[in-house]
Amino acid sequence: MYFTSANLLMSVKDTEANPQFKFSGLFCSTWGNYHFKTFDGDLFRLPSTCSYIFASQCKADYNSFNIELQRQESDEVTTINKVTMKLDGEVVELYSSLPCIIQIIIIDFIFISAFNSYLTLKWFKVELDAKFRNQTCGLCGDFNELNNEFTNSGKNLCQKLQTESAFDSCQGLIDTESFINACKEDLCSCDSNDTSCMCATMSEYSRQCAHAGGTPGQWKNPNFCGKSCPFNLEYKECGNPCMDTCKNQGTNQVCSEHCVDGCFCPFGTVLDDVTHTGCVTVDNCSCLHNGEIYQPGQSYSGPCKNCTCINGEWICNFKDCPGVCSILGGSHITTYDDKTYMFHGECSYVLTKPMYLIKENSSVDHDHLYPGLCGDFDDDGSQDFKTTNGIVEKTAWTFANTWKTKPNCPDVTNILGDPCSLSTEKEEYKLNCIYDTCACEKSEDCLCAALSAYVHACAIEGVSLTGWRNNKYTNDCPPTFVYDYKMTSCGRTCRSLSQSGVTCGVDFTALDGCGCAEGTYLNEKNECVLPSQCSCYAGDTYTKTKQPNKSFWPLRMINTCHMASCTSPMVFLNCSNAKPGEKGSECQKSCQTLNKQCISTQCISGCVCPDGLLSDNNGGCVKQEDCPCPYNGEYYKHGQSVNVDCNKCTCKSSKWECTHQDCGGTCTIYGAGNYITFDESRFAFSGGCSYIFTQDHCGGENGTFQVLTESIPCENAESVCSFDIKLLLGVFIKQTNGEEIPYQVHTVGLYLVIEAKNGLIVIWNKRTTLMVKLRSTFKGKVCGLCGNFDGNIKNDFTTKNKEVVVDPLIFGNSWQVSPSCSSAQTPKDACTLYSHRQAWAVKHCSIIKSAVFAACHSKVDPQQYFDACVRDTCACNSGGDCECFCSAVAAYAAACNEAEVCVKWRTPTICPVFCDYYNPDGECEWHYKPCGRSCRRDEDMIKTCRNPSGICYNQLPALEGMHYKKEIVHAFVGL
Repeated sequence: MYFTSANLLMSVKDTEANPQFKFSGLFCSTWGNYHFKTFDGDLFRLPSTCSYIFASQCKADYNSFNIELQRQESDEVTTINKVTMKLDGEVVELYSSLPCIIQIIIIDFIFISAFNSYLTLKWFKVELDAKFRNQTCGLCGDFNELNNEFTNSGKNLCQKLQTESAFDSCQGLIDTESFINACKEDLCSCDSNDTSCMCATMSEYSRQCAHAGGTPGQWKNPNFCGKSCPFNLEYKECGNPCMDTCKNQGTNQVCSEHCVDGCFCPFGTVLDDVTHTGCVTVDNCSCLHNGEIYQPGQSYSGPCKNCTCINGEWICNFKDCPGVCSILGGSHITTYDDKTYMFHGECSYVLTKPMYLIKENSSVDHDHLYPGLCGDFDDDGSQDFKTTNGIVEKTAWTFANTWKTKPNCPDVTNILGDPCSLSTEKEEYKLNCIYDTCACEKSEDCLCAALSAYVHACAIEGVSLTGWRNNKYTNDCPPTFVYDYKMTSCGRTCRSLSQSGVTCGVDFTALDGCGCAEGTYLNEKNECVLPSQCSCYAGDTYTKTKQPNKSFWPLRMINTCHMASCTSPMVFLNCSNAKPGEKGSECQKSCQTLNKQCISTQCISGCVCPDGLLSDNNGGCVKQEDCPCPYNGEYYKHGQSVNVDCNKCTCKSSKWECTHQDCGGTCTIYGAGNYITFDESRFAFSGGCSYIFTQDHCGGENGTFQVLTESIPCENAESVCSFDIKLLLGVFIKQTNGEEIPYQVHTVGLYLVIEAKNGLIVIWNKRTTLMVKLRSTFKGKVCGLCGNFDGNIKNDFTTKNKEVVVDPLIFGNSWQVSPSCSSAQTPKDACTLYSHRQAWAVKHCSIIKSAVFAACHSKVDPQQYFDACVRDTCACNSGGDCECFCSAVAAYAAACNEAEVCVKWRTPTICPVFCDYYNPDGECEWHYKPCGRSCRRDEDMIKTCRNPSGICYNQLPALEGMHYKKEIVHAFVGL
């Protein structure tokens, strides 16, 4: 199947030994002795060595391309000696030497491909997308589908074009007589005994036959129009343009281009694009690692692995290695299984500790870790958010809250990626910081002062920033003073013990700086002392301690003790009467901290539960068997159940008991290349080629499906406006028992849904969001940009040649379909390139973190969707800003739908969807729904003319869009 934003082409791939190539695109060409063919099919001859505009977009507001060419004559032979191309502002000059690589394009023996997929240049032929109709000028004509560039043409015969058996498949596909006329003109310009003049015309006739769907045979030979090839390549008149190489094996199996003439590797060999020595058998392919070439059989050793180059691929043996859990900046955590998240709590938490398992034979297994903030080190990052209650949380903060060791600490309710980005304008402080630091004699002092000003501005907005000074500055305080990021003046002096301070009547913002430590007070000598060392104050006078006959009894100076009142059944624990070793209310046992060790330095008085009862974290006391179970920020009573993916979990005595069905997985791409793999790795990658999104054709095994994607850039080429999607179903190599895989295609709301009976689901919004769902039977059997679906996020970045890398750019480029397509380069930050867009992007994308989506925040972490929204929206710098913004927010809403949280976020002014276009006059049949019907439940079946029963092969999530109000069969049209 082949899907674009404009059409839907359906087919089931069943490739035999002889490939069938499809017609694609519209083209203009020139060849031989000054011959030209326009986009509209006219052939003419222009004998001139001047420079001409070959093709240009001249009838539009924006000229996205302009191609000029010039011929030269040497020894009575005419050749194209210079081509000048202007593509989206990039100017490239080409000469007759091939192959070469210049800036944004690659030029090889066959064709030139540019980032923007609307134009392909094949030496020398220009192929354009249909959207340029009536927009071109130059020698290629106006592209208006009318053969009216010329009115007169001579008709002569050059019978070889009609009688040669190699051209049998060409008859009826193209205008043979026009080429016969061109052939005759060639012969007239040559010597009577020289027939080589007609070779160029016959070659062009063969190429256009192939472009129209024909399969021309071998008509060239050493004595007639013969061609030579470098190394051990062979010339073919109709070869597969997607040639297999050592780095891209299997490329020809996913090629849908028409055949081309040129030099190809002999059968059973591939092109060596590593050492560039021609064609070799696969077992003689070399490998690349960190830019170095490794011969077949050579190995390299890396951390915890040893890899050997075999058949152009890395075969690695992995060793058991120690795990590493890290915390950077106090809040950025990476688990043992490489899951990264951010959590900023103000309590003590279980990070990690060993766990001992006593087996049935009384042996003790200690090769396990008790889960905590660092995860459980089982090579399955998808389980790292598992709590002591036995359930996997969906967000970092709901997970981390379950690992508190002190029940009185407040739960963290949400996470901000940049805690001050939404509170105060950063740009002014940034510019001030740069200026002050450059102009200051002691630059470090001025740098700290500028940063402190920004921190104070954030504090005024209610955002406290800590941990940004190093020890040099935090230790540089006077004797008896300490450094604190939240230093206040109220109640911090000896005078304040007996008199109200002036500063306590004003709501001052806490500052970072030096002051007295908690429990000490500033005396009249500017020293921090204990209360017992403080003098006594009466008005403006004071008396030093331990001075007899000096007593003051200020009015209303009365010590009173208030007995705390506790809500029953809680009781007050008074540490003055407590037993030795009592920790008090700070470490009382609760349902949440039942199995966690609490470390306390002192006893703290407060309300606690009576012996035999536990705090339920909601102000009450319960028995252990009646403890609630936390999940996604909520508490569930004993006996209540929740759905977690495909499993059902029931709360029993503070523990979740879950079914253990093997669930399927989802891989998503949205916006300008934001990926979420089957194993929930996230990365950004945006290239201009066709890529293998996912497939089960891995490791040399025959597969049943492939999903290929190609981004369609917007006019400014910085953002993505849509995708081309190819879905191939069926066996890749024909077998005697090969069978077609049944599938269904239907529209649900804004989405096109393709279901295959083998457990593959493709869900596409016909723009920039694509989801692929697979059954659990595909676990560990797929590859591509979506990873291998084995639960281990550490190996998600496995390249096409089976090497695990860490750079998304290397990983993404390895999965491009055609090796001749230009590899993606390191992207530039869109908000830096278009800084004027950032404020607008941050403001509008904040809806993802706002109260509109509050119900979803505990189930789908909004931070990374917010970051992607800002990044994509900044890139829409020349119109279409709402399109990028709406797509990004819709992606988060779709993830919420997947988590069974329905959010109605669209309004008449925010990304509206209008259904009236689809309603008949005077009718109101179609309505927008943020969470429309799906196949998740039997009562919500989709009924269409193609599927009147409404039975789906697989369960589907709720999907937004236009939905029919009445319970009738939907006659979806336009597919």
